[in-house]
Amino acid sequence: MPEVSRNMGSILVNKNILTSHGRTSIRLEPVLWDTFYTIAKEEGLSQKQLIDIIEKGREKGGRTSAVRTYMVSYLRDKLAAEQQEVARLRKKNK
Repeated sequence: MPEVSRNMGSILVNKNILTSHGRTSIRLEPVLWDTFYTIAKEEGLSQKQLIDIIEKGREKGGRTSAVRTYMVSYLRDKLAAEQQEVARLRKKNK
């Protein structure tokens, strides 16, 4: 588990993001902005495209909450897939 540093504090960074519905402002911690950009890059999406995907899946609550929830779900699913692959390889090598 990564060590929590002072740089990972709760300082929020406000950024303007373009969506299909126009420009909006989102406030996230720096580590979450890094995660957002990493996910967009890994999926070959622009920031706008990623926000649009998140918006389409949003049920209730605010946009920022939807972005955070999407990122946690994305990372959880990616971790589960990697764990399954590791288990498959271990089983294969026995």
